[in-house]
Amino acid sequence: MNSPSDDPVKTDKILTSKSILSGFEQYDRNMDSALDYLNTSEDALASVKDVIMTLQELATTSATGTSDASSRANTAVTVDQLYQQLLTIANTNYDNKYAFAGYETGTEPFDQTGNYLGDANSYQVRVNSSGYMTVGVNGGDSH
Repeated sequence: MNSPSDDPVKTDKILTSKSILSGFEQYDRNMDSALDYLNTSEDALASVKDVIMTLQELATTSATGTSDASSRANTAVTVDQLYQQLLTIANTNYDNKYAFAGYETGTEPFDQTGNYLGDANSYQVRVNSSGYMTVGVNGGDSH
């Protein structure tokens, strides 16, 4: 076959096959991106767990009744720093998309006071011709 006019039926089948193949390649790229996005979110949540464990240790140590004013002041500074660290983690992004902003992935989800600024939806990617996979959560649900 030298030109499409030589066999229009085969030409149509070839073009349809190329279109289908291109769609599958896009879905594959979407799934790779979704996996990276989910791994970023998982790493962020693991960091949150570490910060919370540190906060629990500080609370336990401070609750013993043996802490003096200086020790409590130092603990307060550390707690403030850990709070800022939690906000930074809550505003984690991957590929210029905030992981916990819901569908509004371009909006930083939390302000400096911890107020949620994202939306109430989830970020999804198309993984086949009729299906989507949720990869970004609404940080307001977990706030």
